[in-house]
Amino acid sequence: MKNYSIWNEYKMARYPRLEKDIITDILIIGGGLTGLNTFYALKDMPQKILLVEKNKLGQGISSRSSAKITYLQEGIYQKISNFKKAQAYYEANIEAMQNYAKIIKKEKIDCNLEIVKSILKAYQKKEIKKIKKEEELLTKFGNPNKASSSKHFYTYEGIFSYVIHPLKYLDAIAKLSLTKKHQIYEDTGINKIKRKKDYYLCYTDKNIVIQAKIVIVASFYPNFLYPYFFPLKCSLERSYLVALKSPNAYLSSINIQKPIHSLRYYQDYVIHVGNTHNLSNYQNIFLEGEYVWSNYDIMTFDHLPLIGYLKKNLIIATGYNTWGLTGSMLASLVIKDLINHKKNKYQKLFNPKRWSIKKIIKYPYHILMYIKAYFKGNIKRCPHMGCPLIYNDLENTFDCPCHGSRFSYQGKYIIGPSKKNLK
Repeated sequence: MKNYSIWNEYKMARYPRLEKDIITDILIIGGGLTGLNTFYALKDMPQKILLVEKNKLGQGISSRSSAKITYLQEGIYQKISNFKKAQAYYEANIEAMQNYAKIIKKEKIDCNLEIVKSILKAYQKKEIKKIKKEEELLTKFGNPNKASSSKHFYTYEGIFSYVIHPLKYLDAIAKLSLTKKHQIYEDTGINKIKRKKDYYLCYTDKNIVIQAKIVIVASFYPNFLYPYFFPLKCSLERSYLVALKSPNAYLSSINIQKPIHSLRYYQDYVIHVGNTHNLSNYQNIFLEGEYVWSNYDIMTFDHLPLIGYLKKNLIIATGYNTWGLTGSMLASLVIKDLINHKKNKYQKLFNPKRWSIKKIIKYPYHILMYIKAYFKGNIKRCPHMGCPLIYNDLENTFDCPCHGSRFSYQGKYIIGPSKKNLK
């Protein structure tokens, strides 16, 4: 058994570390799907653009995804309380899917793109009502498909989904976006951002300073902005993935409600996603497969991403609720319009400064869950905010049950909001 993602068998091109202070027009922080989709979206702009990644491109959350590009996202549309917002989110996902297909076709990117059946399943009778509700909403949105029953499942078959190899895609768009003015630096983490006059000073973990007029924060958990920002806006969810040998069924499926069972196929493997749980309710899982790994997702309280301005010329993009491929593409399209001073029809919908009654109601619950997680840890303490760590037997890592930082068994930082290795 290999306790890492199947996508990591592919080796991406490597880039240098930033070694000296530098001035740029636009700085993108984060070398995953959001950062690189945005880097590509801005590639024809005349301004100087830098993209920096704390570790290696694509080796964070993006390499742990199931890499499904779909608008069928559990029962997402009935979870969004406002019909107009739900319809807008549906249209945004369709636009994101179309943009992936457009880019891959235009650039002739070899990333194992497949068009597959998109299926939403009900495994139990009590879930059928939710399938019918989702079908009703999708019909009103203009999606003509119908639900049907079989011997074992009640299903809704959507138009289609895409599946790709995420690292092959990222490798290609990184290379396509490089110019003399547009550069990439790896092993260059940002620890602190300060506003000064009409620009930002961004300090790396080596105390190198990047001066930028516009900063785009495309990292998974941007702790250097507001340490207590995320508990107010969202929670963290963990899921486990297994890749097993199986003939390709050319479909992408997920059930309507938790516990989630999500499937997709890649060559002669089936990739299963399941055992999802709130990160603060930490649990060790024993799984078997040729590849076994886990992933984190930022879950927002209103089920919509956080994309847009936090301050003047400071943009954030995160909180994709397990749907990072469509969410990251949406972010790139919204951000491009924001930088070009164009109105984007989704910018109000995804505004990261929005508030709702759901946030106020759920905030005390998540604070209690973080307190519970704090006392559940039993090994060392996380450099981020001092939570005790738990040893993850599945992947041989030390994991923080509070905010998702991960360290190798030797103490080396892997992913999450922590700025340092374990001592």
